[in-house]
Amino acid sequence: MKTPSFLSQLNPLTHPQQICFAAAIITRSMPNYQLFLELTQSGDTQLFRQALNLLWDFASGQQNQAALEKWLPQVEQHIPDREAFDMYGVHPATDAILSLSMAMHCALSPSTEEVDGIAQLALKTIGQFLKYSEATELKGTELQQYIEQHPLYLQQLDFYDELLATLTKAKLTSPLIKEIRNLSRNDDISHLGVSTAEE
Repeated sequence: MKTPSFLSQLNPLTHPQQICFAAAIITRSMPNYQLFLELTQSGDTQLFRQALNLLWDFASGQQNQAALEKWLPQVEQHIPDREAFDMYGVHPATDAILSLSMAMHCALSPSTEEVDGIAQLALKTIGQFLKYSEATELKGTELQQYIEQHPLYLQQLDFYDELLATLTKAKLTSPLIKEIRNLSRNDDISHLGVSTAEE
């Protein structure tokens, strides 16, 4: 499916701001990965969380590239093989950790296009989820319109708008990063509406 580009909004941001933007998107997608691991009893949630924390620390200037270089191969080893699992959940889980890998690469080697790719991938994950769960009969333009008008898709776009507005309005400080992290956690509910929080 076609997704909008955010390059024009991302280009004015500094490298740490772009990594912060990516980390926020990944934080919101993390419950998809966590739920998949719980259902399959595979993988390593703690690895995902620790690598994501490295990204947040990098954005705040508290971490250097050496730690990312050390952790990146471990993250990539834990990207699920989509063909090995006969369940839909492998797809959003793979998208989540793939985005984490992409963001770590961006931290090591700045790429606004790659950060834009992370934003677009999250929207594609929503689109694929809606096609699988609600719109199995729709195709082409009808499917695109259904997805683009769906609350989950619109909420993700609103999330991007809020992130970009917050990052643009002020210098990236520890309090601002804390504010963005709290926003991205979304009460442990992912951009697909998935929650791993205990009742």
